Amino acid sequence: MGDRAGKRGHASVESVMSGEAFRDWRKRLGLKQKDAAELLGLKKRMIQYYETGKRSGNDVAIPKSIRLACYALERGIGDFDGERVTGHVDLGPRLVRTTEGPPDLSVVETIHAEKDIG
Repeated sequence: MGDRAGKRGHASVESVMSGEAFRDWRKRLGLKQKDAAELLGLKKRMIQYYETGKRSGNDVAIPKSIRLACYALERGIGDFDGERVTGHVDLGPRLVRTTEGPPDLSVVETIHAEKDIG
C-alpha cells in the first residue's frame, strides 16, 4: 500500500515550532508577550507556555493554527475571510512591502536588521 500522506495534501511528518523559535519570532517582530497574545487571539499565559514548552510540568506543543498565524502576521496579514485578506498588520520598520499584487494579496517580507548592518 502506498503512502497516504500526499493524497489530501498532508505532510507525513508534522513540522514543529520550538518554544525557542516561537520566542525568536516574537522578538524579531518586536512584540511583547502581551502584544503577541493579542494579535494571536490568546491569553498572555499561553504565549508563556508556548515559549517554555511546558505547562504544569507537561509538554506543550504549538498548534499548527498558531504556527500559520505567526507566518501570516509576519507577512502583515491581520485577517482573512476565506476569500481575501480583510485586515493588515503594520509591525513597524521591520516589515516593508516589496511586491504589490491585487489589493487584497499584497506580499510583505521581513527585513532583518542584522542584514542591513554592514
